[in-house]
Amino acid sequence: MERNYATDFLMDRGIEIIENATSQDLPFAIMISIPDPHAPNIVRPPYDSMYTKFEYEVPFTGKVALRKNPALPGWTSIRVNISDAASVIQELEEDRFRHRYFSNLYGMVKLVDENVGKLLSYLESRGVDKDTIVIFTSDHGDQMGEHAKKNKGRPYEASAGVAMLMRWPNGLPKRKVINTAYSSIDFAPTILSMMGIQWSGISFHGIDGSDEILSRDTISDPTISKRQTRFITDSASSRWATAVRDDYKLTISKNEPWLFDLSVDPHEIYNFYDDVNYTSIIKEMQEELYDTMFQHQFPLTDTGVIYWSKPACWDSKNQITTWKRRLCQELTDPRYSPGCKWRKIYEQCPVACSQCCEDSTGPILVQGTLRTCSSLSDFCGNRRISSFCPVTCNSCHGGLGDTSEGTDGNESDQDDDDA
Repeated sequence: MERNYATDFLMDRGIEIIENATSQDLPFAIMISIPDPHAPNIVRPPYDSMYTKFEYEVPFTGKVALRKNPALPGWTSIRVNISDAASVIQELEEDRFRHRYFSNLYGMVKLVDENVGKLLSYLESRGVDKDTIVIFTSDHGDQMGEHAKKNKGRPYEASAGVAMLMRWPNGLPKRKVINTAYSSIDFAPTILSMMGIQWSGISFHGIDGSDEILSRDTISDPTISKRQTRFITDSASSRWATAVRDDYKLTISKNEPWLFDLSVDPHEIYNFYDDVNYTSIIKEMQEELYDTMFQHQFPLTDTGVIYWSKPACWDSKNQITTWKRRLCQELTDPRYSPGCKWRKIYEQCPVACSQCCEDSTGPILVQGTLRTCSSLSDFCGNRRISSFCPVTCNSCHGGLGDTSEGTDGNESDQDDDDA
């Protein structure tokens, strides 16, 4: 089975190609595309039994998401009620199908790792390892339970952040770390330059980052680092668009804007959009994202109304801090509405408690145009706009700021890969 299993077969064919070149003292360039780890999540023996004795807990971010403490952003969602979070976590960790899924997945990774080792050993045996550039990368990751999701399709690091590992003993310093936001569109011009191939006159969407990568500093020299922004979105039905720069990640969607700062929040669970310390970086990244969205026709541009800034009246989606396992949306129920008399509750839930009637000061994206409330009186029939401009739209009562869209209870915005 080892000869025919995809990971082994493809690596062996790749080594054969390299051997044919080195035996003739010829240069070579080859891409070996290994499909694993991937569905259907099976792996050959003995890798299918290497990790069966391990137990696989729900990740920290998955538990946080299920408990809504804090809640997920509006551009991702789960179907689990907050009161069921503890039992769902227990069921997931006791699920033997899930256990087999993770056992096989780690087995696939182990097999890939050993085959990469086989390639490196072969290069060394031929005496070409020190002057061969080896790059390990991927097209995407999977959530694997992070943020209570299994698959890809979100701007989280587990899904959108991919490995870019390089080995070139004669050309790169060991353990060098680069923080520039590079993307796959940068690969071709960068790698061609590293190989010494002239490509002037050819147009690429990406940039040549070889000078930063090849510098002898183990930490990138600020004078040559590429302070660039890269952009990501999902499929044709995508509900979000994201700009990435350094440690910042700004996501725009039908719901509130969201800013991650991975330098202080590597788990990506807190929204820094309201923090005044980030005002300038948000402005810069939003401008770049706006231009890119419409230049490349991101799917989100087909959405009629997008919250380009956060509404002035907005309920937190988090678990109410002073009332465990309760959410703001429940305060419209007469059984729980008396909670609104408490200041800490109505400050967290001003819409549900009818404590906010204020037009938003920032822009909202309406049919491709950024507008403010002063120009939106003719659009008040739209629920998002009436929530964004309750004074202009005279909507301070009877559904003011209904922000449930895109969270639990809206099936059209749900996904099928809950962890």
